[in-house]
Amino acid sequence: DGSCQVQAAELAIGQLRRGDFLGELRFLLGESGQTSTHCVFTSRSHILVWDAEVLRKFLEANPTMKTAMQGVFNRHLAKKIQETDAENVKEAAGQREGKYRLLLAGVLVDGVCTPEELQFLREFRTRNDLSEEFHGRAVKDLGWSMEQFQAACVGHQRVTICKKGVQ
Repeated sequence: DGSCQVQAAELAIGQLRRGDFLGELRFLLGESGQTSTHCVFTSRSHILVWDAEVLRKFLEANPTMKTAMQGVFNRHLAKKIQETDAENVKEAAGQREGKYRLLLAGVLVDGVCTPEELQFLREFRTRNDLSEEFHGRAVKDLGWSMEQFQAACVGHQRVTICKKGVQ
């Protein structure tokens, strides 16, 4: 029971929950010594700590148990990889969205969106799989309406956004 925040170089890199392992990759690779990560327990926890060499000798003497433990470790590692991949995809999406917001702010800073700038924004959205819906939210987050954005792009009219409205 309980939970633990996994840290490496004092940065949180994961969360362990009931039934999770720490250091299994090092064990499977036959490496000894401490792992490069450590746990900071975030709630009262019950843990089991094995001496790697004692466990290794036990498993060598019990081949059925060794196969079972390797299966458990391998499934756990596969789960970690899957979760890490999902987190990386989510993080990458957030980075793409953040970059687009910066690009959009840069385009709109002068109140005009030229055809070249509009094309650049469209290509960036396409390459980075950002939806028109996201674009609309990003425009709104910058204090613009879609009508104002379209006026700045289509008619090359300078649009000034001020606290009381559009000038």
